Amino acid sequence: MGLHYYTGDGTTKDLTQAVFWYKKAADLGVASAQNNLGWCYKNGEGVAKNPVRSARWFKKSANQGFAIAQNNLAWRYKLGDGVEKDIEQAVYWFTEAADQGYLPAQFNLGLHYYNSEDNQQDYKKAAYWYKKAAEKGYRTAQHGIALCYHKGHGVEKDHAQAIEWFAKAAEQGDPSAQTYLGWHYENGSGVEKNIEHAVELYQKSADQGYTPAQRALGLLYFSGRGVEKDVSLAVEWFRKAAEAGYCLAQSNLAWRYENGEGVKKDSFKAFEWFKKAAEAGLASAQNKLGFYYYTGNTVKKDLPKAAYWFEQAAEQGVAVAQRAVGLCYHKGEGVEKDHEEAAYWFAKAADQDDMIAQTYLGWHYEKGKGIRKDQELAAFWYTKASAMGCKTAKSRLNNAL
Repeated sequence: MGLHYYTGDGTTKDLTQAVFWYKKAADLGVASAQNNLGWCYKNGEGVAKNPVRSARWFKKSANQGFAIAQNNLAWRYKLGDGVEKDIEQAVYWFTEAADQGYLPAQFNLGLHYYNSEDNQQDYKKAAYWYKKAAEKGYRTAQHGIALCYHKGHGVEKDHAQAIEWFAKAAEQGDPSAQTYLGWHYENGSGVEKNIEHAVELYQKSADQGYTPAQRALGLLYFSGRGVEKDVSLAVEWFRKAAEAGYCLAQSNLAWRYENGEGVKKDSFKAFEWFKKAAEAGLASAQNKLGFYYYTGNTVKKDLPKAAYWFEQAAEQGVAVAQRAVGLCYHKGEGVEKDHEEAAYWFAKAADQDDMIAQTYLGWHYEKGKGIRKDQELAAFWYTKASAMGCKTAKSRLNNAL
């Protein structure tokens, strides 16, 4: 009776009545009703939301072996929702449900082992549980095992297997799988290159609002690969993904405004989109934002902000940003002058073959500024920079040493 009121099947939908009847059955020990009552308390459906009562009812049902409730209880322990967070208990209950063949629990167990941040990451176990659910047709598990084969996580890397499983999930409408499959066709990875088919797959995924596919379409329309080149349409796709918060698309859109491609050139809008991408953690956008503040182009010059954003990008390994923040410390621009910090960042960039950083690093070794004086290392870095065409390095190599 409770289920009829909950769904409105054969009667008027009434969540309060659903809870009433669920409670009657739950008190009689009916496991499915206990689980349903737990769900109502979890979501505040027909009753005030109460995570503690929700977990309590899920546990009553789970203790009777009801797999759906075991899976629900596992999530409560994993999230610390209504119970104290307990990853071991979460794994225990996911496993109890998974061992009964409950596909969502098998997938969740795979997901736990794949993404675990509690020293329980185990790609082999993740692949095992993904595959069990995938073989029974569970869409997200098919995507999961495909990703394992795609990256060689828990299984030997196998593009053919990845494509097979991505295709199965894609056929069921999984947008991420459609996008990965599109990538394989776009790049001819494990399958004959077919950009037109890649476009079809990206389109299906993009139409579901999947931002990586929207950006992928934008890139193809921008380059004219597999489709007729249409920069304005590329901008539309970049914008859809950017407005949904996808930082890579935000950067793509920013560049279009920067260069006036498919939109009217607008340096301030470019800055705004670079800023959104930078704040989302995109290293290249952080570096770009640093240059905006350093040059005072479009926005007011602000050397402390420039140094901050250069360092954010530098910490993610962007060589030009490492050199830029090194210069900030070298000159005392936006930060207190610090030759030791400058040498540190120049060395990072120099190791990535940035010839300007190599020249400055050579100078630091030559002068013993912030680093032990070493004429041989100074010559080494000047030589490397000179070989890359840096005239300053060549001059110092010839004249200073």
